Amino acid sequence: MKIRQTERHGKALWELDTGLIDGQRRRFFFKKEKAARLKMAEMKSDFDAAGWRWTSMASSAKAKIIGILDEIEAAGLTLDQVWDAYQSGKISHTDTKKTLSEAIDEVLEAKKGANCRPTYLAELARYLRVFARGRESMNVGDFGVAEIEAWFAARNESPGARAGNLGKLSALFDHCWRRGYLNENPCLRVEKPHIEIGVPKILSVEQSGQLMRAGLETDRGLIPELALGLFAGVRPNEISRLTWDKIALRRRLLTIDAAASNVRHRRIVNLHPTCVAWLKRGGELPVVKNRRRRMDALKEAAKLGEWPHDVLRHTAASHLVAVYGARTAAEMLGHSESMLFKHYREIVRPQETKRFWQILPS
Repeated sequence: MKIRQTERHGKALWELDTGLIDGQRRRFFFKKEKAARLKMAEMKSDFDAAGWRWTSMASSAKAKIIGILDEIEAAGLTLDQVWDAYQSGKISHTDTKKTLSEAIDEVLEAKKGANCRPTYLAELARYLRVFARGRESMNVGDFGVAEIEAWFAARNESPGARAGNLGKLSALFDHCWRRGYLNENPCLRVEKPHIEIGVPKILSVEQSGQLMRAGLETDRGLIPELALGLFAGVRPNEISRLTWDKIALRRRLLTIDAAASNVRHRRIVNLHPTCVAWLKRGGELPVVKNRRRRMDALKEAAKLGEWPHDVLRHTAASHLVAVYGARTAAEMLGHSESMLFKHYREIVRPQETKRFWQILPS
């Protein structure tokens, strides 16, 4: 370090030249020589302390420090940036160990306490148990992006299924992150699949008539579920939570309480006269015994062949939009107006809609 008199911007100053520090020449300017010498003494004291710390350090520790600094520089970062990120909470450390099996038990219990639906809890538990199979005792903190991507690469799931299952794994690792078992949720760094949403498949007017007639002829107990799904667009899970006391046939109203709604919001559905006509035939609500077997038998009797996902709701939505418009139909279905307008507009022709609402029990 050197102190010398110099001139800067026309003013006489004292310059402290420290030489190269971190590859850059550092210079400080002062009005008085005393201030420059005080700064030099302060910096020498800091250098002496740092030198003593470095010389007293084991060779292995020095090598580790240099290696870490090289990695930080290779990543395009500085030591200050890494430390600032730690202090701001963007990165953290944890000494807590938790096995994958223990973490799954914890997240399921937490979700149950958060009032999640039993069907969701059952599906979440099923998938997480499959994910953990053979590695239940692994530390959950050892899972990173590579492990998640390898899991999906081996399963060859469709984009839609992968998106949903990534959400299930994210629920697990997000819980672990909030509990301090790992530094971050690795699912947040996994590339999300792109899902192409096409025009939903619906039943034709002829197929809709076949289905309702098959219900009359083979299993009248299923009529309420068919009518609410096909002519009111009620979600299957919501129908399974409904009882007859929620339907006012004379007023043509259906009340779906928050506890029954998929979106946990109470809504009132105005029932079309066609739906009411079928509901007056009676039946089971909800269907409790052998529902899946009975529905499979009904589909076979109706000779429909393919049964796309949510086909009854999509069919109803298409004809409800055609009659009432997107806004009113959205309120009836408990769906967003933009989604309905985007995916159900002009799927059916006016003459088809007229024939659809003429499907009545004989």
